[in-house]
Amino acid sequence: MKLTPQHHKAIILLSEGLNNKEVAEQLKLAPETISRYKADFNFKAELNSLLNANLEAQQDKLRSLTSVALETIESVLVDNEAPHRDKITAAFKVLELTRLKQGRIGSSNPTTLQKQSEEDSLLDSYGF
Repeated sequence: MKLTPQHHKAIILLSEGLNNKEVAEQLKLAPETISRYKADFNFKAELNSLLNANLEAQQDKLRSLTSVALETIESVLVDNEAPHRDKITAAFKVLELTRLKQGRIGSSNPTTLQKQSEEDSLLDSYGF
């Protein structure tokens, strides 16, 4: 489908974390309409593209804060005057950060999304 301004508004709202019902209410549509939008490969690709851009912006912001955060955690860990609770909290944060993994959003190419959907359907038909 060709994306209209209404589709783009829905994409923006979905990228902000609103669910189908909330988007539908704001756009004065039925939630089923938003579900149909999300089933379209062009819509899905555009949404994925915006989600990827948002993710990259967030990652850039986090990267810029990484050194300050690590220095703060390190100062708590090596401070002999710091309460044990603070030191343990800082230690757990370091351990948590070492296990960080990025989620997968998906392609921003409609053709790729359609091909993946066809492959998934084929695998489902074989019981995989």
